[in-house]
Amino acid sequence: PLRGKILNVEKARLDKIYLEEGMYDQLLNLVIQTPGLYILEEYYHDLLDYPEQLLNKYLEELKPLVGKQDITHYLKEIEEIPGGVQFISLNQLRK
Repeated sequence: PLRGKILNVEKARLDKIYLEEGMYDQLLNLVIQTPGLYILEEYYHDLLDYPEQLLNKYLEELKPLVGKQDITHYLKEIEEIPGGVQFISLNQLRK
């Protein structure tokens, strides 16, 4: 539906505005509320001051994929987040 397309366009623009304006709380909320990993991958470097929220988002998105899909790429990203290495072990994300 058109409404969904408009909302997606608005979100795509909002993330850029939030980043440019240094509105990291809003960017984080947008990243967390957006399903999937695409936007998370795009902005996790910019949101390293929010390690707990980032790690929980990765967990939410990756847990269903463990053992079904290669998530090595994502594990490398998680390791760049403060506390990420321990997080991977605690949540048994590496098979």
